[in-house]
Amino acid sequence: MEVQQAAKLLGLAEEVMDKKSASEINKAYQEKLNQLEDKIASAPTEVLKQKLVSMQNQLQEAHQLLLNKFVQQTPHSSSPLSQTKLADLPGMASTVSNQQSLEVGTVLANRYEINAFIAQGGMGAVYRAFDKNRNEDIAIKVMLPQLMSDECAKERFLDEARLSSQLSHPSIVNVFDVQQVDGLCFLTMELLEGQDLRQLIESKALVRQHFSLEEVIEILTPICAALDHAHEITVHRDIKPENIYLTDEGKYKLMDFGIARVMSTSQRTQTGAASGTAYYMAPEQLKGVKNIDGRADQYALAVLVYELLSGDVPAGVIEPLHEVVKGINKKVGLSIQKALSAKPENRFDTLTEFLSALQGTGKNIAMPSLPIKKIGIAAAVLIAILGLSMAATNGSLDNIWQALKPVDKALIAEQKADIAKLQGEIKNYQKRLEKGQRNLNAEARDAQRNNSNELKNLQYWQRLSDDYLFDGNELTDLEGELSKGENLLRQDTELTIQQAGQVLTQVRDGYKALWAQFNAAEHLLAAEQGNNKSRKKWRLYKTKHKLTENKDAKQAQLEEEQAVDFQRDADFVNSKRQWLLATKDWQQAYVTAENLLVAKQDATQARNKWNKRKKVY
Repeated sequence: MEVQQAAKLLGLAEEVMDKKSASEINKAYQEKLNQLEDKIASAPTEVLKQKLVSMQNQLQEAHQLLLNKFVQQTPHSSSPLSQTKLADLPGMASTVSNQQSLEVGTVLANRYEINAFIAQGGMGAVYRAFDKNRNEDIAIKVMLPQLMSDECAKERFLDEARLSSQLSHPSIVNVFDVQQVDGLCFLTMELLEGQDLRQLIESKALVRQHFSLEEVIEILTPICAALDHAHEITVHRDIKPENIYLTDEGKYKLMDFGIARVMSTSQRTQTGAASGTAYYMAPEQLKGVKNIDGRADQYALAVLVYELLSGDVPAGVIEPLHEVVKGINKKVGLSIQKALSAKPENRFDTLTEFLSALQGTGKNIAMPSLPIKKIGIAAAVLIAILGLSMAATNGSLDNIWQALKPVDKALIAEQKADIAKLQGEIKNYQKRLEKGQRNLNAEARDAQRNNSNELKNLQYWQRLSDDYLFDGNELTDLEGELSKGENLLRQDTELTIQQAGQVLTQVRDGYKALWAQFNAAEHLLAAEQGNNKSRKKWRLYKTKHKLTENKDAKQAQLEEEQAVDFQRDADFVNSKRQWLLATKDWQQAYVTAENLLVAKQDATQARNKWNKRKKVY
């Protein structure tokens, strides 16, 4: 893309581009981006929507090009938000310098082996790594190199580790250690598998659904407990969906205390600074007030609750939620409004009080009961009038009843919630497979370059995965079924939503099975080689002692054949299981034969001893 085209896309004059600041380019970009997002949301056809998404990608490319060419990033900015915070705003990530990049296979501190890049935030890049001492996968957050020379930013990064090490709580991500080696500053923490709350929000948006109050309370309960614990020594200051994580086990955890400040006396006297993400920041944070307390986090949580229940982030003059969203109790709306008060003293004293207010009055208005019996009779009469010919044309009377029966909104909401979780799980498995394939290819290249002993196993794993999984029909079929499920969701009827749930459940199970097959393929060669070694040992022993095939050996042969058949069918899980069973039976055949020979020797010695005594007598 040329500069002239990029400037035109953002509505800027090319001849004055060299006089533009980052904030002006960002502003133009954000305006164009907002316009495109509105058009995408209201696009009448899927073809038009795809075209608009393509234009959105071009807009992002133009934004990046102009920033790189005309704007020299500086460590200090006139903006009330630092560059690291601007990165948290929609569309602003490109104002931060180039992404931290550590190659897969890099070993830090002779202990942590980098396996994959996960994400990048305002302060650092996060990687998946293997801790040789712990013998487990962990996450490593490496401070961005452009911030290493900024002592304030560096101290803030170190604060995150110090704070998190003090905040031992089941709903706060566990930080293990912080180190400075090889010119890098990084902290190590537990590796979370799952998705952040933003991803869950986006999944629900696909089915045009907001969170129920019960779901919001389910999220808030552990997060409020974590913040109550943290508020004894600090304020988080950056509560947002990206910092709340839903693990695969269904637990919510609070992350990233990177911009929190220890509330010591000396620090209370220092000048406050605006820290956090603007959409969720309390007014006192934006003003840079010195004495920020836990009520700032309460404000951010209230913004989050408003967003989850309405689908919109509150801005400007905030309308009470019960006037915006149908079915929200007035007392709940007023409780949220109180937590969103501009002055901290007008909010709840503690998060516990805020949560209690939501729990104590948080019941949605019940839907009015419908005359099911009368509707059922009317439906039956109509079906009789329509006749059996119509039923034969459409498939069955069940389809007619599905179209006529009253809509159960509570049931639909529950189904959509389940579907959103299914979509989140599907995305997780897709990401795992993509990362798995990427890491495997990188490991194979490194092993070949280093002439490693693991090369043969890695290439075998790579060949099986490519031939049977990634290039096979099953993955293509799953993508087709996923598209089918999403199309059913767009029709947004009770019947199609139910059908979509069934389709997406099968898709989720299919991706889950593929992930299991990929992991099993890693150990398939080793399992086969172990079997061959045990078989060879048995055969040598059998030949030496002139034995016949015993029951265990025959069973092992059968299991070998099954292992080969399963592998041919790309069922690596069962193939591995059969190789291991065959190995066990070859070993048992050897042990049985060995015990038999020992017993024969003992019997021979006993017989000789008896004959000797018999002769003497």
